[in-house]
Amino acid sequence: MRDMSFIEELLKTKSILSLLNSKIESGATDIDIIEYSIATKMLEHKLAVLTSLNVSVEGDGEDKASFNIFGTNKSIIIDKVKLREAITIQEKPVVEKMATAEDHKTVALPSIPSNCTEEEFLE
Repeated sequence: MRDMSFIEELLKTKSILSLLNSKIESGATDIDIIEYSIATKMLEHKLAVLTSLNVSVEGDGEDKASFNIFGTNKSIIIDKVKLREAITIQEKPVVEKMATAEDHKTVALPSIPSNCTEEEFLE
């Protein structure tokens, strides 16, 4: 399944690049350079993700998945059993609301005079 979606995404990416290339070679005037640049960068990122997902690691299976962290000498191991236990699907939606400044408002502490005695403070 994962290999099939990888191949499908590669074919989509190839067709988009072929279309853009044919427009450039034909000298078409309806090419937006900024849109072309954004599309190219998006395709690069998509291809990098797909390439990473298409790598199989020895020892991975039903209970474990491993990934290298790009640009480092580190890796991540995911315990799929624990991950399945950590995810719960509810039969009802959760209530969502937009965050406001009031949600993050800190409570002001009462001011204490500097010349206050211990007995006055405890009262």
